[in-house]
Amino acid sequence: MTSDVGTVIWKELREGLVHRAQDGGGGGGIRSIAIGAVAFGVFVSWTTGRNWTGLPAIAVAALLACLTVTTIVPDAFAGERDRKTLETLLTSRLSDRAILFGKVASATLIGLGAAVIALLAAIITVNLRSHPGGIILYTSLELVAALGAAALVSAVIANVGVLASLRAPSVMSAQKA
Repeated sequence: MTSDVGTVIWKELREGLVHRAQDGGGGGGIRSIAIGAVAFGVFVSWTTGRNWTGLPAIAVAALLACLTVTTIVPDAFAGERDRKTLETLLTSRLSDRAILFGKVASATLIGLGAAVIALLAAIITVNLRSHPGGIILYTSLELVAALGAAALVSAVIANVGVLASLRAPSVMSAQKA
Protein backbone atom coordinates (compact mmCIF):
# COMPACT_ATOMS: atom_id res chain seq x y z
CA MET A 1 0.00 0.00 0.00
CA THR A 2 2.94 2.34 0.59
CA SER A 3 3.93 2.32 -3.06
CA ASP A 4 0.30 2.94 -4.04
CA VAL A 5 0.14 5.97 -1.73
CA GLY A 6 3.41 7.16 -3.27
CA THR A 7 1.90 6.80 -6.73
CA VAL A 8 -1.10 8.93 -5.78
CA ILE A 9 1.19 11.53 -4.16
CA TRP A 10 3.27 11.67 -7.34
CA LYS A 11 0.12 12.02 -9.47
CA GLU A 12 -1.34 14.77 -7.29
CA LEU A 13 1.91 16.74 -7.09
CA ARG A 14 2.43 16.45 -10.82
CA GLU A 15 -1.13 17.49 -11.63
CA GLY A 16 -1.44 20.15 -8.96
CA LEU A 17 1.92 21.82 -9.32
CA VAL A 18 2.74 21.41 -12.98
CA HIS A 19 -0.28 20.73 -15.18
CA ARG A 20 -2.80 23.07 -13.60
CA ALA A 21 -0.26 25.88 -13.73
CA GLN A 22 0.33 25.22 -17.45
CA ASP A 23 -3.40 24.99 -18.17
CA GLY A 24 -4.09 28.22 -16.29
CA GLY A 25 -6.30 26.39 -13.83
CA GLY A 26 -6.85 27.62 -10.32
CA GLY A 27 -5.82 25.97 -7.11
CA GLY A 28 -2.13 25.56 -7.50
CA GLY A 29 0.92 25.71 -9.59
CA ILE A 30 4.37 25.80 -8.11
CA ARG A 31 4.87 29.31 -9.42
CA SER A 32 1.80 30.74 -7.67
CA ILE A 33 2.59 28.92 -4.43
CA ALA A 34 6.19 30.14 -4.47
CA ILE A 35 5.16 33.71 -5.27
CA GLY A 36 2.64 33.71 -2.43
CA ALA A 37 5.11 32.19 0.02
CA VAL A 38 7.88 34.59 -0.91
CA ALA A 39 5.59 37.62 -0.85
CA PHE A 40 4.07 36.62 2.47
CA GLY A 41 7.43 35.73 4.01
CA VAL A 42 9.21 38.83 2.71
CA PHE A 43 6.48 41.30 3.65
CA VAL A 44 5.98 40.06 7.21
CA SER A 45 9.68 39.62 7.93
CA TRP A 46 10.49 43.05 6.47
CA THR A 47 8.00 44.72 8.80
CA THR A 48 9.09 42.65 11.80
CA GLY A 49 12.83 43.12 11.32
CA ARG A 50 15.32 41.57 13.74
CA ASN A 51 12.50 40.19 15.90
CA TRP A 52 11.40 37.86 13.10
CA THR A 53 12.60 34.58 14.57
CA GLY A 54 10.49 32.96 17.24
CA LEU A 55 6.74 33.36 17.43
CA PRO A 56 6.28 35.44 14.23
CA ALA A 57 8.08 32.80 12.16
CA ILE A 58 6.03 29.99 13.69
CA ALA A 59 2.77 31.88 13.15
CA VAL A 60 3.58 32.78 9.55
CA ALA A 61 4.60 29.20 8.72
CA ALA A 62 1.36 27.79 10.16
CA LEU A 63 -0.83 30.48 8.59
CA LEU A 64 0.73 30.16 5.16
CA ALA A 65 0.44 26.36 5.26
CA CYS A 66 -3.24 26.74 6.15
CA LEU A 67 -3.88 29.22 3.33
CA THR A 68 -2.03 27.11 0.77
CA VAL A 69 -3.79 23.87 1.64
CA THR A 70 -7.23 25.50 1.69
CA THR A 71 -6.74 26.69 -1.89
CA ILE A 72 -5.58 23.28 -3.13
CA VAL A 73 -7.66 20.73 -1.27
CA PRO A 74 -11.15 21.43 -2.70
CA ASP A 75 -9.84 20.06 -5.99
CA ALA A 76 -8.96 16.67 -4.47
CA PHE A 77 -12.07 14.65 -5.25
CA ALA A 78 -14.46 17.33 -6.52
CA GLY A 79 -11.95 18.32 -9.19
CA GLU A 80 -11.61 14.71 -10.29
CA ARG A 81 -15.39 14.56 -10.48
CA ASP A 82 -15.55 17.80 -12.54
CA ARG A 83 -12.86 16.57 -14.94
CA LYS A 84 -14.66 13.22 -15.19
CA THR A 85 -11.56 11.29 -14.06
CA LEU A 86 -12.82 10.08 -10.66
CA GLU A 87 -14.38 6.90 -12.06
CA THR A 88 -11.17 6.03 -13.89
CA LEU A 89 -9.14 6.61 -10.74
CA LEU A 90 -11.46 4.50 -8.61
CA THR A 91 -11.43 1.61 -11.09
CA SER A 92 -7.63 1.54 -11.21
CA ARG A 93 -5.64 -1.02 -9.25
CA LEU A 94 -5.17 1.52 -6.45
CA SER A 95 -7.15 0.91 -3.29
CA ASP A 96 -9.58 3.51 -1.99
CA ARG A 97 -7.40 3.99 1.09
CA ALA A 98 -4.28 4.61 -0.99
CA ILE A 99 -6.11 7.22 -3.03
CA LEU A 100 -7.44 8.95 0.10
CA PHE A 101 -4.10 8.87 1.97
CA GLY A 102 -2.21 9.99 -1.13
CA LYS A 103 -4.45 12.99 -1.67
CA VAL A 104 -4.19 14.02 1.99
CA ALA A 105 -0.41 13.51 2.02
CA SER A 106 0.14 15.50 -1.17
CA ALA A 107 -1.88 18.46 0.13
CA THR A 108 0.08 18.29 3.40
CA LEU A 109 3.39 18.25 1.54
CA ILE A 110 2.39 21.23 -0.59
CA GLY A 111 1.44 23.22 2.52
CA LEU A 112 4.69 22.28 4.23
CA GLY A 113 6.65 23.19 1.11
CA ALA A 114 5.04 26.63 0.97
CA ALA A 115 5.96 27.18 4.64
CA VAL A 116 9.58 26.16 3.98
CA ILE A 117 9.82 28.58 1.03
CA ALA A 118 8.36 31.38 3.17
CA LEU A 119 10.76 30.68 6.05
CA LEU A 120 13.75 30.72 3.70
CA ALA A 121 12.63 33.93 2.00
CA ALA A 122 11.96 35.55 5.36
CA ILE A 123 15.34 34.74 6.91
CA ILE A 124 17.11 36.01 3.78
CA THR A 125 15.06 39.22 3.93
CA VAL A 126 15.78 39.77 7.63
CA ASN A 127 19.50 39.27 7.07
CA LEU A 128 19.55 41.64 4.10
CA ARG A 129 17.54 44.26 5.97
CA SER A 130 19.50 44.27 9.24
CA HIS A 131 23.01 43.48 8.01
CA PRO A 132 25.12 45.41 10.59
CA GLY A 133 23.86 43.34 13.51
CA GLY A 134 25.33 40.05 12.28
CA ILE A 135 23.71 37.03 10.71
CA ILE A 136 20.35 36.00 12.12
CA LEU A 137 19.37 32.33 11.97
CA TYR A 138 16.58 30.22 13.37
CA THR A 139 17.43 28.18 16.44
CA SER A 140 16.81 24.48 16.08
CA LEU A 141 13.82 24.73 18.43
CA GLU A 142 12.28 27.58 16.40
CA LEU A 143 12.80 25.68 13.16
CA VAL A 144 11.29 22.47 14.53
CA ALA A 145 8.36 24.41 16.02
CA ALA A 146 7.69 26.30 12.77
CA LEU A 147 7.90 23.20 10.59
CA GLY A 148 5.92 21.14 13.10
CA ALA A 149 3.17 23.76 13.28
CA ALA A 150 3.06 24.00 9.48
CA ALA A 151 2.91 20.21 9.11
CA LEU A 152 0.22 19.85 11.77
CA VAL A 153 -1.96 22.63 10.36
CA SER A 154 -1.47 21.30 6.82
CA ALA A 155 -2.44 17.77 7.85
CA VAL A 156 -5.56 18.85 9.75
CA ILE A 157 -6.78 21.19 7.00
CA ALA A 158 -5.96 18.58 4.32
CA ASN A 159 -7.97 15.90 6.14
CA VAL A 160 -10.99 18.13 6.65
CA GLY A 161 -10.78 19.55 3.12
CA VAL A 162 -10.40 16.19 1.40
CA LEU A 163 -13.43 14.86 3.27
CA ALA A 164 -15.43 17.95 2.27
CA SER A 165 -14.23 17.54 -1.33
CA LEU A 166 -15.25 13.90 -1.24
CA ARG A 167 -18.86 14.81 -0.46
CA ALA A 168 -19.11 17.93 -2.66
CA PRO A 169 -20.67 17.64 -6.11
CA SER A 170 -18.34 20.29 -7.64
CA VAL A 171 -15.19 22.25 -6.88
CA MET A 172 -17.23 25.42 -6.33
CA SER A 173 -19.34 23.80 -3.62
CA ALA A 174 -16.22 22.25 -2.07
CA GLN A 175 -14.63 25.68 -1.85
CA LYS A 176 -17.69 27.01 -0.05
CA ALA A 177 -17.74 24.15 2.47
